[in-house]
Amino acid sequence: MNVSTNLPEEKCTGCGACVVKCPKQCITLKRNADGYWKREVCQSECVQCNKCINICSALCSLRELSVKKSYVAYANRDSDRIYSASGGVAYVLSQIAIEKGYSVAGAVWDLEGIGVKHILVDEKGELLERMRSSKYIQSNTLDIFHSIRDTSIIIGTPCQIQAFRNIYGEQNNMLLVDMACMGGGGYNLLEKYMEFLSSYNSSGIKDIKMRSKRKNWMTYGTHVFFEDGSEYYQDKYKDPFCQCFNFGHAIQNTCMDKCRWCQKSAADIRIGDAWDYAYAFSYKIAKNGLSLLSVQTEKGSQWVQYLSDRMTIKSVEGKIPRPYGLTSNELLLEMLRDTTISIKDIVKAYNSTSLYKKIVRAFEQILSKNYYAYVLTKRLKEWYRTKKDRKLP
Repeated sequence: MNVSTNLPEEKCTGCGACVVKCPKQCITLKRNADGYWKREVCQSECVQCNKCINICSALCSLRELSVKKSYVAYANRDSDRIYSASGGVAYVLSQIAIEKGYSVAGAVWDLEGIGVKHILVDEKGELLERMRSSKYIQSNTLDIFHSIRDTSIIIGTPCQIQAFRNIYGEQNNMLLVDMACMGGGGYNLLEKYMEFLSSYNSSGIKDIKMRSKRKNWMTYGTHVFFEDGSEYYQDKYKDPFCQCFNFGHAIQNTCMDKCRWCQKSAADIRIGDAWDYAYAFSYKIAKNGLSLLSVQTEKGSQWVQYLSDRMTIKSVEGKIPRPYGLTSNELLLEMLRDTTISIKDIVKAYNSTSLYKKIVRAFEQILSKNYYAYVLTKRLKEWYRTKKDRKLP
C-alpha cells in the first residue's frame, strides 16, 4: 500500500511530505493536467513500507482550529505594510526571527523556472524582501524540507504546514505559521499569464507583486516590474490573472470546496486579512492593510508578544472561519488546459455572464473603491450574521 492506492490524485495537496519520507525515492511530484503538483509513485520500486501513508497530510488526523486569542494587527511603519499583502505580520515576524538567530522559510517567485518555491533565509536583505506579498500560485516545498533547522519559522498554506508538522513534530524552537487560504492557482494559469505579460513587454520579468496597494488595500492589484525598467499595473477587477483566480475561481476542487483545513490547523499561528474588522479603523489606517492573527498555542502567544514593539495589536473576538462553499469553475479550468486558448479568451468567457452577475460584480467594485460604503456593508453583514446566529431554532 502507498499514497497512490490510498489517496485519489485529486485529493493530493502536493505538499511533498511523501516524497521526502520515501526511503526508496520512488515518489516524485509532477504537474497534473491542471498544472498542480501531485505525487506520482513508481509502483515497481515501492516496498510497501507505508511511510508515505503515515506522513501524508491529506490522510492524517487533523487538529481542530482552536483559537486561544485573536488580534487585528498592523505594522507601525507604513513601509512594512505597504509592500506586504495585508498588515505586515509575516514580514515583521520574519525580521524579528532573524534578529533572534532563526531562519525563515517562505515562498518566493522562481521567475527563471516560471513558478513559486519555498526557500530558507537567515539574514535580512533581498531574499527576505522577495517573500513579501502574495503569489497566488501553489509553491514547491521540496528544496527546503531537508534544509530546515531546529530554529526556524515556516510560513505556508495550511496543507504545507501540516506536512512540516507531520515530519518535524513539536520542536521547541520551530514556529509554524499558516494562512487563511482559498487555494493556489495552477501553473496552466500562470503560464498563460506569463504569455500575456510577455506580449505586453518582452524584456523579461524582474518581479511580480500580486497584492500591490498602489491604490489601497481594498482595491489591490497586480504590479509587474520588467527588466527594462517599465511597469505594468492593473487592479484586481481588470487584471486577467485576478479575474480568473480571485473571481472566476479557476482553482482545483481539492482547495475550493474539499479543503480539509478551513476549520483545522497544525500551525501555532494563522494569519490572514482582517476584512471583517476594517470598520473599526479609520480609512487612514485601513488603506494600508490590516492582518488577523489567530493564536493556537502558547508558543504562538509568545511570538505575538515579540510583535508588540513594532506593531499595533488589538484583541478581537475570535471567529472560526466558515467554509467558502464555492466550487471550482470547470469551464475556466478546461479552457486553461487548452494550449491554443489565451488568457484573454478565458477572461471573455468569464465576463460572458448574466446581467444579474454583472450587476453584482459592479456593486462589489463600487464597495471596494469606496471605503465608507465598504464599512457600512460590513457592519450590516455583521449585524445580520449576529441576528441570524441568535435566532432560536
